[in-house]
Formats: sequence, structure tokens, C-alpha cells
Amino acid sequence: MIRREMKISELLEKHPELLEVLAGYHPHFGKLRNRLLRKVMAPRVTIEQAARMAGVDPAGLIETLAKALGKEALSMEGGRKLEGCSDASVITLDVRGLPPPEPMMRILEALAHLPEWMNLFVLHERRPVFLYSKLEELGFEHITEEVAPGDVRITIRRKRID
Repeated sequence: MIRREMKISELLEKHPELLEVLAGYHPHFGKLRNRLLRKVMAPRVTIEQAARMAGVDPAGLIETLAKALGKEALSMEGGRKLEGCSDASVITLDVRGLPPPEPMMRILEALAHLPEWMNLFVLHERRPVFLYSKLEELGFEHITEEVAPGDVRITIRRKRID
């Protein structure tokens, strides 16, 4: 079972085939291809810490790793179900506090790795108006809610084909 608190070294020791899955998941993980860096860093960093350093959701990373092994990600916390969304699991991405264009880049990166059956729930400080046309172009739809000043929540999902 892949767990959030599992060290990268333990993961790769048990499943060396996941090195390329990790390296391809996000450019940050590409550094693991370097044997020396892997030897120094992998024993010190958990999967959750690595995901946070790369700015990706740990649950999404674990899900991708588990699927690469042909297993379900038992360590995911179940995903939240949001009103107005399907029963699909939700990955949460917090981009608050990041300077533009970093939030848009992180959102688009997360969408590039988003399994078809999942939704992306984004915590943002403002409405990302430049993102909306890009979402449309990529075949996604969104629900944006301004909960309070500086607290915008966006649910992004693939467009439904009826």
C-alpha cells in the first residue's frame, strides 16, 4: 500500500518501476532520475512532502502511483463530494498566496494529470478570468463560487458529453 508518510526511498525500493512514473508526473520529480540526488533526498522526504514541494495534491500523486501498479489507492482520504458535482472523487489544489501566473500554471498542470473521473477543486484568492477561456479550449467546465472577499472556490471537471 502506498501511504502519504512513506519515504520516496521506500517507495522506489519496493517499486523501482515507479521512478519513471514519478519523473513524468511533474518536472520537480524529474530530479529523481539523478542517482546521486535520489540517494541523498529520497530517504529524507515522504510522498506527501514531495508532493507539497512540487505544488501538487498528495492524493492525486498517490492515486497515479497506485494506478501505475494496477491497484486502488487505499491511502486516499476518499475525496470530498461537492454539491453540483458528480460522485467523482475530488482533488484539492490550493493556489492562494501564489503570484500570477503561478496559480494558472499549477491548475493547468494538475488538469494535465487529472484522471477523467475526477474533479479538481481549487482554492483561490480571486476569480482567474484568464483561465476560463483556456478551460473551455481544453474541454473543461467550471463552477466558481466567491465565498468571501479573497476566498474563491472553483470546481473544474471535464465537460459532459450527452
